[in-house]
Amino acid sequence: MNCARCGRQNWIDAHRCAHCGHHFFDGSDVVNLLDKAQKRTWLRPRNIAIFLAAWALLVVEIVTYAGKAPSSPQGWAALILLGPIVYVVLATCADTIFRKP
Repeated sequence: MNCARCGRQNWIDAHRCAHCGHHFFDGSDVVNLLDKAQKRTWLRPRNIAIFLAAWALLVVEIVTYAGKAPSSPQGWAALILLGPIVYVVLATCADTIFRKP
């Protein structure tokens, strides 16, 4: 866990920073996490374009592999729901890999 005050690395289970004595759970860290979460939004044009491209590629691969489009409502529902599921998994992996400190 990095200290919000001095930025140094500490043990994960520490309650106070070993370097500056800052108490981790005084509420300021929660505010900092909320600020970071609000800045990192998913609804950006780039993310929407990646989502649509990944979904289209997934649909093309499934239809190509099956040889035809789904004929039942359940098949279409599965095809529609697979897009967001695959996107969330891929976006989470990409966010973890390419995260800037």
